Amino acid sequence: MNIKHLHFLSATLLLSHLVTAHAYTYIGEWSGNNIVIRAASGSFPPGNPYRTALGTVVSHIYNNPSEAWITQNYNDTSVGFNNDQSEIWASADSSYSPAVTFTWKSWWTGKLVEADVVFYAYGNYTP
Repeated sequence: MNIKHLHFLSATLLLSHLVTAHAYTYIGEWSGNNIVIRAASGSFPPGNPYRTALGTVVSHIYNNPSEAWITQNYNDTSVGFNNDQSEIWASADSSYSPAVTFTWKSWWTGKLVEADVVFYAYGNYTP
């Protein structure tokens, strides 16, 4: 998998939860138009080419006509599922190969409150 594939995969996973277009599978909508995504410090350390690639993907999202945007934070030291924080990290568990997105909705509003993207750490990615 080269950098273009990684960019496309990441953008597809992230955008599938940002826009409400019914191109493939409709998962839901966010309660607001700003989504904060936290990148794990161990998976995306400063100077790492994958961190640069993630930043490139996020910047490409702004090239769409929607009124949604992402605030990308780095150096998250504690990531996990179902904690009301959208996060992205790499895992040694091969069941996440090449990457899997998990979403949670508010039981009260039915809107998305969290989307976690987990990459398989030993995938054959090219930054």
